Amino acid sequence: MTGGSAGPETWPLPARLLESLGRLTLYIVESLGRFGRFLGEAAALTFVPPLKLGRLTARIYFIGFKSLTIVILTGAFTGMALGLQVFLTLQRVGSEAFVGPAVGIALVRELGPVLTAVFVTGLAGSALTAELGIMRISEQIDALMVPRLGAAVIRIQGLRKSFGRQPVRQGVDLDVATGEIMIIIGRSGGGKSVLLKHLLGLMRPDSGAVLVDGTDITRLRGAALEAVRRRYGVVFQGGALFDSMSVFDNVAFPLREKTNLADGDIAQRVEEKLVQVGLVEMGDKNPAEISGGMRKRVAIARALVTEPEIVFFDEPTTGLDPILVNTIHHLIQDLHRKFRFTAVMVSHEIPEIFEIADRVAMLHDGVIIETGDARSLQASTNPLVQRFIRGEVESPNHAA
Repeated sequence: MTGGSAGPETWPLPARLLESLGRLTLYIVESLGRFGRFLGEAAALTFVPPLKLGRLTARIYFIGFKSLTIVILTGAFTGMALGLQVFLTLQRVGSEAFVGPAVGIALVRELGPVLTAVFVTGLAGSALTAELGIMRISEQIDALMVPRLGAAVIRIQGLRKSFGRQPVRQGVDLDVATGEIMIIIGRSGGGKSVLLKHLLGLMRPDSGAVLVDGTDITRLRGAALEAVRRRYGVVFQGGALFDSMSVFDNVAFPLREKTNLADGDIAQRVEEKLVQVGLVEMGDKNPAEISGGMRKRVAIARALVTEPEIVFFDEPTTGLDPILVNTIHHLIQDLHRKFRFTAVMVSHEIPEIFEIADRVAMLHDGVIIETGDARSLQASTNPLVQRFIRGEVESPNHAA
């Protein structure tokens, strides 16, 4: 030997046996530790709000107690078959007296636990499969349901606005029904975002009215206007996240500023919204550490965390590739189906928006030139609508 320590194979036999026994002991302790940790975490989760003690008890009853009958019957028939087989075998050597003990030991020590495990596992799996199937069917039913739209929650009447000598709104009239997704389309720079500012009460029109449940918000000031805004959620163009705040703090910001909720309640609601938009365990990240699509999801979670009745989306997919555009659109659609808020979205994503819109309104030269569902708008005979949908370049005679 020229150097280094001797390996176990060179140790005396007693030392090798002790080393093997030590390795086996460590393996058993490690396995028991992992199993114990799993049981501990499972038990702890039972007491994490919302409490699930009732559901746990129901599952134990369904999977455990209700399995006894089938396990006993199966064990009995298996014991009969095993007893007959053992009897025929032992009969050849004149040892029929050992049939009872042999069958008993085989059932209790060997086959019994295996049969119990098989049936309990099968019953648990079938219950889980049934629940998943019910959830899947419920989702499909929700997807097929046509939303029942209510009366107009927002009514825009004769809205006019000019900047200097440049008219931007020249008499906009539009109704938004309760519970619908209304999408406003039109050329970039055509004043769609300005219209949103009027709906939010951030800008005063020269004339006209914006009615929210019959109240003209253009005449409101201070606390009265703020009371209406508390019913709103807003997804700003570009997301408008605070770079110095984490994802969690960005989503929690409206709750901390506008409510008196306790920190625990705020944390619970924020985590729920992050889960709903597909951002599990992302709360500690900063906006600069996540992708553009994720930042859009954070902005949507922040808009929904106050559980608003009306949500405004200002170009929510700006800067995203076509795949992410569809992903965000379908996320908005899924959240709308779940929470049934009224949505007003400004967008120029054609034709993608037709898949999620209940109705579409086209804004052109300061007026709404056509309103209808996606199919009727796509079949419109208005040449301005058709040119916009097809993305055709306007001639100088038609340009604004």
